[in-house]
Amino acid sequence: MGKAIIATTTLYGGKSDTRFGLALKTVEEAKRNGLDIIIIDGGSPAEVCQAMREKGAKVVNQEVKGFGLSIRQSLREASCLVGIDGVIIRLEAEKHTLVNMLPALVSLMLKDNIDLLKLGRKNRDDYPPMQKAAEGFAILACQEFTGLKWDFDFGPFLLSQQALLYFLQYDGEYGDLWESLDIPQLRIMRDGLNVKYQEVDYVHPPEQAGETGPDMIFKRLKQMSVQVTSIGAEAKKLGFWK
Repeated sequence: MGKAIIATTTLYGGKSDTRFGLALKTVEEAKRNGLDIIIIDGGSPAEVCQAMREKGAKVVNQEVKGFGLSIRQSLREASCLVGIDGVIIRLEAEKHTLVNMLPALVSLMLKDNIDLLKLGRKNRDDYPPMQKAAEGFAILACQEFTGLKWDFDFGPFLLSQQALLYFLQYDGEYGDLWESLDIPQLRIMRDGLNVKYQEVDYVHPPEQAGETGPDMIFKRLKQMSVQVTSIGAEAKKLGFWK
């Protein structure tokens, strides 16, 4: 396997945060699988950042507040660490159950000279019902807009250095939230880079089954709205639909 690095972002309230515990597992799994990991942290307590460092992650403070800005900082700094021929893996910090699949995916990237390897889930049966419903609508809408049978609501992907430029050049014209992960991927496809879609046997951490309630409902609805409206507009601009 060639050199590869995981790029992710975090912001936790403290060590009791369920997602923090999952992030520690991700760092442990990364090291176990021979993968470096860089974390851009948006303001977690010092003891949280220190614990992630002690597990083997490189943790860097976020330079400027903002979701899209944190994503681009993580990818930019990962790029500097991995080298020109390396693979950059964008992964949410809590998805530790996916890490042991990454070495094989990195090998596929390098063997087939892939620029963007977009990942999807084979099923979403282990997700909370409200999240599953919101994601289901967003996925179907984005598939309709683009003609791509992708799992649009699954965040992880692998990048070459050439494809990375599309993410770094995105200027947030659709709000610079979750769409900052999606819009560059459509532009990569438009320009004819080598793109592959790969479904994986991802298992959602059972600890996240309790992520329900009114606040989470509003978050899911906002995410769905941002994603559907931005991908719909960009897909039309790029000629995916008239």
